[in-house]
Amino acid sequence: MLLLMISGLSFGQNLTSDSFNDIQGNDRSWQDMQIGTVFEEVPIEGTPYMEETYKIGIASVNGKKIRLLMRYDAYNDQIELIDRNQKSFNLLKKEHIDAEFEGKTYKAIPFLANGEKKLGYANPLNEGDVVLYFKPRKRFQQAEKPENGYDDYSPPQYAEDHTYLIQRKGGMAEEIRLAKGPFVRYLKDKAPEMRRFISEQELKMKTVEDAVKLVNYYNRLN
Repeated sequence: MLLLMISGLSFGQNLTSDSFNDIQGNDRSWQDMQIGTVFEEVPIEGTPYMEETYKIGIASVNGKKIRLLMRYDAYNDQIELIDRNQKSFNLLKKEHIDAEFEGKTYKAIPFLANGEKKLGYANPLNEGDVVLYFKPRKRFQQAEKPENGYDDYSPPQYAEDHTYLIQRKGGMAEEIRLAKGPFVRYLKDKAPEMRRFISEQELKMKTVEDAVKLVNYYNRLN
């Protein structure tokens, strides 16, 4: 069961000191290259993970469940698992494999981003024919040098870059902004009803709560 759910050892495992030594070997030229070179570590602010600590979660494969320690890497869009020997692996990213931890469900769904088809993890926010998803995401931001001596130095960091996706049953998800226009256009077959509901409920459509209310109302109409 576990073999079906995890990526291969050669791809999913972290680089260890032994494997680094294998790469380095005893090649004298490796040492020669480093003569006169000074390495300086630059601290990176933030973390690529939604939460650094591994949490007990449940991974589901076609309805069959298994409990494991896991965490979500929002930079690489991977769910990391850890075994009893403290070795980490990536959960195989397939549409029929889900993970639940920290009170959230992580589903691998197909979506379009800048015209490119991708498969990534997202958290469903409702149920029905049309589903709104929160797409946790982080990006690496390079350090920025001050233009003059009076500006502050900006260190490299992992910055939040979250977004939202919307998907019709059996279709491709796509990114959507939390605003009235994008939702009315996406739900255009019921556009008059959507506008009326937004007005009657005084929805600002700037919050995820308003967006979920609208999508749930659309699903009830259908």
